[in-house]
Amino acid sequence: MRRMTMIAVAGALVLIGSLGMQTSKPAHPETVQVGVTMDAFHKAASEADFDAYFALMRDDGVFLGTDASERWTKAQFEDYARPFMVEQGRGWIYHPRDRHISIRGDVAWFDELIDNDKYGTLRGQGVLVREDGAWKIAQYSYSFAVPNDKAPAVVELILSDEQTP
Repeated sequence: MRRMTMIAVAGALVLIGSLGMQTSKPAHPETVQVGVTMDAFHKAASEADFDAYFALMRDDGVFLGTDASERWTKAQFEDYARPFMVEQGRGWIYHPRDRHISIRGDVAWFDELIDNDKYGTLRGQGVLVREDGAWKIAQYSYSFAVPNDKAPAVVELILSDEQTP
């Protein structure tokens, strides 16, 4: 009986380890809920589920895209996304990893690395606010993760484009 228990425990530890979970320190329940909200946000985007995606944002929420011109209120972002998600049934697929979450009271902030087939690795970061017991996205921002040794060439391209009449 003891041998079976040890085998079961060892199997569970291997399974937990393979899922990338930490066994030494369980996550705080609120941190888990923020992660669940962000996972649902990415899932809704990948499935072009317009209603589910925007239900996760606060009404006064802001989305910041990778282009300097992309600062949208929730309403503006809905207008931008509607043709893709609703009319064309196309979303965007980002695979989050390496997420870090901090919480103070009813405010949470995070950063995560996200992978995309077209753009490679990007960084997502944002702020969530707890409303009526649920976490809502107040701000989300994508940025390109440019390796430091590549930054001068990228900056040169951007500056040359900005200086073109």
